[in-house]
Amino acid sequence: HERRKLRKTWREKTRKYRARTKDVQNAHLEIMSPPASPTAVQAEDVLHQHGEPEKDSCDKRKESGKKKRRKHQAQLKSKIKALEMKLKDMEKKVSKYKKRLSRSNQTNSRITKNTPRKLVKHMLVNQKVSPAIKRLLFCSVIENQISESFKKEKSARKKRDFVTKVAGGIVK
Repeated sequence: HERRKLRKTWREKTRKYRARTKDVQNAHLEIMSPPASPTAVQAEDVLHQHGEPEKDSCDKRKESGKKKRRKHQAQLKSKIKALEMKLKDMEKKVSKYKKRLSRSNQTNSRITKNTPRKLVKHMLVNQKVSPAIKRLLFCSVIENQISESFKKEKSARKKRDFVTKVAGGIVK
C-alpha cells in the first residue's frame, strides 16, 4: 500500500519535471529559432482541424499492454487445451486399466471358485475309492452347496425363484 503511494508520487514528480524541462526547451527554441513562415503555420492548423489523432505515450503503453495481455491469454488458452487433452487421455487410460483389472478379478474368481468336482477331489486326495462312493460324495457336496446358496438368499421372492429353478418340474 505504501509502495503504491510512493510510486504514484514518483510518477507525478517525474511528470512535472519532464513538463518543466520541455517548457524550458520550447522557450529556448522559440527564442533561438526564426519566425515561422505563414505557409507552415497554415499547414499545422489544417492538420489540427482535420482531427488527426496525436498518439500519446499513455496510448502506446495501453496498446502494448493490451497486446501483451492478448498474447498471454492466447498462451494460457493453448496450455489449457493441451492439459485438457492430456486429462482426457489419462481418464481413458484409467478407465481402460480399471476395466482390465475388473476382468482379471472376474476370471480369478471363476478359477478359484470351488466346484463340486474340485471339492470331491480335494476330499479324496491320496485315497482309493470306488466310483459309486465318489458319486455319493459328489451328490452330498451339491446338496450342501444348494442349501448354502438357499440360506444366503434374503428375500422370500428370491428363495421362491431359487426353489423353482432348482426343483424344476419335480413335485415333492
